[in-house]
Parts: sequence; structure tokens; C-alpha cells
Amino acid sequence: MGEAEELLEAVLNDPRVRDMDTVRGCQECGSCVTVCPGARFFGSDKFSPRLIIEMVSNRDADGLRELIDEGIWCCAQCGSCRVVCPRGNDPFAVVLAIREAGEFKVHITPEGAVLPLFHLQAMLDVGTCARPVTPDPKTHPDWGPKWAEIYSNMEKIRTQTISCPELMKLDRAWDTTPEAIKEMRKIWEITGALDHHMQHYPDYIRQIKAKEGFKE
Repeated sequence: MGEAEELLEAVLNDPRVRDMDTVRGCQECGSCVTVCPGARFFGSDKFSPRLIIEMVSNRDADGLRELIDEGIWCCAQCGSCRVVCPRGNDPFAVVLAIREAGEFKVHITPEGAVLPLFHLQAMLDVGTCARPVTPDPKTHPDWGPKWAEIYSNMEKIRTQTISCPELMKLDRAWDTTPEAIKEMRKIWEITGALDHHMQHYPDYIRQIKAKEGFKE
């Protein structure tokens, strides 16, 4: 069985898809695409809730495999598609099933999904995967104009709302000591987390390990 067929089988066996009889009842009205921020900002040719339902209904293994490389990661996880569907379909649940099947069951390395790599780098650099400066409005227009306003005035807003001085750092969520990061790296080595990442992102992990002084 090829990689695409494995992915399709994993998706069809996911309870969110297997028990969703109406996934085969799409009337192709396009309501889900109309309200979808992913389709709006990335283009419906790259991401379309309607096409995803169609691919699953038609057992399109090659189409799903292609989505894993980039398109499936355009979903903003807002859930609007399932609210407006007149047939009661849940494209959002299907998107999650496809993502999880690709990453955790078939272990496909997405070509266009950079978040796992970005988070790993952030963890090794500053000890946390979430940084307030990460979602730049220029690269995340789907966050909307309100976020752009917050982003541009973040230092002022945090000064007014945060009492803990350590949380004022804009490059990280808190002040992480070199000793803490060293301990975290050691835990990753002992638990095999680095080996797991090496299996899926070998070239990238070699660069990180060389930068951080890991011994092969």
C-alpha cells in the first residue's frame, strides 16, 4: 500500500469521518467556502472545505496526499464551515482528521508546513514554543485588523496590563535561563524526542543540533 492509500485509509477510519454519514451528502452549495478565512486569504484553489469533503467522499487518495504538503494547513480552525453547512457536514472535523492522520499515523513530512520546525527552533532558542511576536500580521492576515493594532502597540499594551517584569520580554513568554534550556535539551535526548524529530525532519534537525552543540 502506498503512502497516499495509507493516508486515505487512516482518514476513513477516523471516528470523526467514519461516523459522519452526511460527509457523502454535500450538495456543493459553496457556503463553507464563502465563510472560510483560509479560502479567502490563501485562495480557494489552495484550500477549500467543499473540495476536502468531496475528496473524502470520492476516496481521492492522491488529492488528500497533495493537501498534506500545504493546503490542509491553511485552515484557521474557526469552525465556521460546520455552522453554515445546510447538510450538517463538518469539514473542520475532516480537516483535523486529515492533519492527524498525516502527521501521527502515516508520518508524512509536509513540504509547506513550517510550524513544527519553527516551534522546535523556538524551543531550543528560548525554552518556549509560543512567542508573542510570532504571528506577524503581514504573514497572518487571517488574524484580522484588530490583531494588527495589538501587534503594533504590544509593548504599550503589555506595560498597562502585565505586572510581572519578566513577562515584559517580547521575544519570549518568560525569561528562560541557559540552565533551564540545557536541562530541556537533555530531557529531549533521554526521552528520544530528538530522535523522533530526526526521523521526520532529518536535515533540519542536523542543523539545529550542530548549532546547539549536540554530540552525534
